[in-house]
Amino acid sequence: MRHIQKPAESPAALREYIESQKPVGHGLDYRTFSRTASPLGGSRGEQLCRELTAEQFRLCAYTGTGIDNRLGVLANPGGRLRFQPHNEHMKPQSVCRQELLDAGLEPGVNLGDDMNHRKIVAALEVGGAGQGVKHSDLFGAAHRGNGAISILPTDPRCEHEFDFDAGGNVTAVRSTSARCLVKKSERVRSLWQKRPDRFVRYKPMRAWKKQAARYSQ
Repeated sequence: MRHIQKPAESPAALREYIESQKPVGHGLDYRTFSRTASPLGGSRGEQLCRELTAEQFRLCAYTGTGIDNRLGVLANPGGRLRFQPHNEHMKPQSVCRQELLDAGLEPGVNLGDDMNHRKIVAALEVGGAGQGVKHSDLFGAAHRGNGAISILPTDPRCEHEFDFDAGGNVTAVRSTSARCLVKKSERVRSLWQKRPDRFVRYKPMRAWKKQAARYSQ
């Protein structure tokens, strides 16, 4: 995991939508936003995912795995797993909604953290259903549900929780939370290695910084 420093300005998908909806006074929630058509094609949610993915150099905020719309489908016995990039709310949307209600505000009319770009990152999601799909096979929002995240990629201290070697291997340094994330990331990596068409590999920290420097030129 590398530190993601969010820019001061929201991505265009969020910024333009909020500016257009504020005078209307409704639709100011992520669920409505994500399903609204984008002027660039597809949905606003898909546009935001593309913008966040580019902002993160096309890497998952949690695992460092490359995320791309070619991720496709991984078949497993009795079920199917779906690999895709998605807009990950580091604070669950249900929590954002409840915070508004607790403050006497109305979700969709008043803005909550579900529309705060500093609380949203692009991440790998492994979802699926069926007899052969175990909960431990899932990753990201499909696995976490409304659970809290103890190590946030937007926290500068996150990089000190892990060690990266030249081969792209990751080791937890400090907390139990870091060890759990590494264990889950290794599970995702093992699933990737079963794919005959795999093209994504984990990147050590030096590769993160080298790629970031190239994109900043």
